[in-house]
Amino acid sequence: MVKKYQIIPPEEETAKKLGLVKEGYVYKLAATLTLQDETSHSQYDFTKPDYLERIPKLSVDEWNGFQAETYRYQNENTHGYEMIVAFRGTDQYFMDYVFSEFWYRTNTE
Repeated sequence: MVKKYQIIPPEEETAKKLGLVKEGYVYKLAATLTLQDETSHSQYDFTKPDYLERIPKLSVDEWNGFQAETYRYQNENTHGYEMIVAFRGTDQYFMDYVFSEFWYRTNTE
């Protein structure tokens, strides 16, 4: 099975896969940035590129644990703009535990 991934695919297939990776990178980056602590300057943190602008006014941090960040993305090829909403999930560990236990117990008994 591992050998399958070590074989270099034909040029056209490689170009297609690299294109998909490049197109999806900005969305993965936005999702990653929402999980990073804004004050952290770890060597492992991703830096926000200039073409991705966080919009604090459209960010959500609800009491029930729903959290999301909104970014304005300028495509480098088309120069058009997009809005990216990256859902962070929740930082409320106790509520997550209580609700997951409640859901588990009500759906498995």
